Amino acid sequence: MFEEILEAKEVDFIGARGYFFDARPAYNTEWTKRAIKNHLKMRNIADFETKGHAITKLPFAETHYTLDKRFSDLSVFWIYNGKVAISNWAEKEPIVTIIENQKIYEMYKKQFESLWNPRMQTAVGEESTQYLYTNLLDVLTPHDEILLFAAQPKNAAQSTFNLEWCKKAS
Repeated sequence: MFEEILEAKEVDFIGARGYFFDARPAYNTEWTKRAIKNHLKMRNIADFETKGHAITKLPFAETHYTLDKRFSDLSVFWIYNGKVAISNWAEKEPIVTIIENQKIYEMYKKQFESLWNPRMQTAVGEESTQYLYTNLLDVLTPHDEILLFAAQPKNAAQSTFNLEWCKKAS
């Protein structure tokens, strides 16, 4: 599948956590060089615990950390080139199902785009909330309106973060 992705020039993942990268580092070093040369575009919607993993640091990859961990524990959806692959790492080696059907591909692509560009995002936990707030600054324009609901800060660090964020946002 990795070779097919190079030919496809783009791939979207839902739930990729880097299991294959961890299992085959030598192959992935070579593959990454070829992906850069081929101008691969990769997008991944993952849970926040994936942040900092090698798969999120690839120069051709963009990752949104908005997926609940319960949905990305072991299965990954690969959406590329008219195909949807579902890989599951329940065993030492992955089990993969590939669906080659244009309508199913379009359905998963549409679902991916809805997750990638949500109208509303929620965050739970301090790190996820800070990540979401920080990303807001990157996507807002001067004419955008936002409505934020938040609990009272639990400690001085959260209060400081909130004050600094408000200064940057204004």
